Amino acid sequence: MRVFVAGSTGAIGRFLVPLLVEAGHEVVALVHTPEKAPTVEAFGAKAAVADALDRTELTAAVTRARPDVIIHQLTAITGVGNLKKLDEDFGLTNRLRTEATDTLLGAKRSIATRCPGLSVKSPGLREHRRVAGNFYEERLRGSLEAWAAAS
Repeated sequence: MRVFVAGSTGAIGRFLVPLLVEAGHEVVALVHTPEKAPTVEAFGAKAAVADALDRTELTAAVTRARPDVIIHQLTAITGVGNLKKLDEDFGLTNRLRTEATDTLLGAKRSIATRCPGLSVKSPGLREHRRVAGNFYEERLRGSLEAWAAAS
């Protein structure tokens, strides 16, 4: 199964990508800069370089990948520590959870016959629950093939 992982070098993605490759999946891993490509390539994935907040770039990366499943792990939570500045500290993450999610959903729709599902897993699921008909963290507990078949 071809899997597109957005957020492939983050706290979850850096562990998820090698597990998916080890399980025999063809993984296309989104990276923000060409310098991060060797990281995901060392895991056995193919790198797709794009800015997750650039609708055109992200849509093109997903379209080129032609995935069966998209997994969204995008965040920008490094360095958060001041509780008085949470809105500021989470500003970029909130944009990734909304804008990038909308772009991934649009890209999914454009290749709908091939890509049955989008998984969103992040601490801010309440922001994603507004998207009916999509699957969240609990759907990934089984095999990826069963999840995609149920989508």
